[in-house]
Amino acid sequence: MATFTPLSSGFSIRQSGCEMVDLAWSDNHLEAVFKTDADAFVCVTFEQLVTARIVDEFIFSVDEAKTGISADGFAYIVADGAMLANLPEAVTRTYKNLRQYAFITLGSCLEVLSTEPPSFELLEPQG
Repeated sequence: MATFTPLSSGFSIRQSGCEMVDLAWSDNHLEAVFKTDADAFVCVTFEQLVTARIVDEFIFSVDEAKTGISADGFAYIVADGAMLANLPEAVTRTYKNLRQYAFITLGSCLEVLSTEPPSFELLEPQG
């Protein structure tokens, strides 16, 4: 059973008012921008990305049983998640301290495997 532990972004972000609006991925680097219900934008950055996936409907993700998800949580560290558990042994030996992270919105959700935690930046509204 996957256990989701809230990950503090330093900002008030609710999944019910949040959507991913941009994703940039190259080599070991990933940046995802989420628009919040306050019309602000939060950039989530990983510098030690191993892999990531976008799940269009989180309820259909491979982790059938989930505990720890709050009604309006956004960012989580995932323990015992299927994404990490199903990796080949060669990958888990190569990448020490690999952790699974999840960013849940009512639309597209982002799951990331990384050896380092993400950073969060509040962006100024464009336009």
